[in-house]
Amino acid sequence: MKVLVEGIGSMVFGPQLRYYNEAGWELVGIDITNKSFGLYKNIKPYIVPKYKDPECFRFIEEIIRREKIDLVFPTVDEGLMEWSARKGYFKDRYNTTVVLSDQRVIEICTDKWKTYNFFKDNGIPTPATSLEMKYDLLKPRMGRGSQGILHAKDAGPDFNM
Repeated sequence: MKVLVEGIGSMVFGPQLRYYNEAGWELVGIDITNKSFGLYKNIKPYIVPKYKDPECFRFIEEIIRREKIDLVFPTVDEGLMEWSARKGYFKDRYNTTVVLSDQRVIEICTDKWKTYNFFKDNGIPTPATSLEMKYDLLKPRMGRGSQGILHAKDAGPDFNM
């Protein structure tokens, strides 16, 4: 089985590599920089443009076609919506399965306000949240990790939740 993995320099890829190897899969990896440690592992690597580049998926599609990819495991937040939107296309055109949730699920999971409302609507305990800067801890709706977290007293008038 030939598998395309992205973000081969990310913290996510490192631990996953062991399991990919145990499965005996042939790996093709993509990343946006030639400094990714995954370029130096036992995989076939490619450098691709960032997801915000309109040519990005043209490059990726060419890799899928050329390498005859069976499975794709997207893990980079910035590309999840586009991968999800293309699941049917890649399946129909190349018989490639993109292992990823549908766009509606990704939309909920990548927007902290939508995640909060989903949790509330489904009885899942979650900390109180507001779009009105009611609490001391502020975090942008989009983003990952601790990027953008501020204490309310440090947030300027341009802080975008």
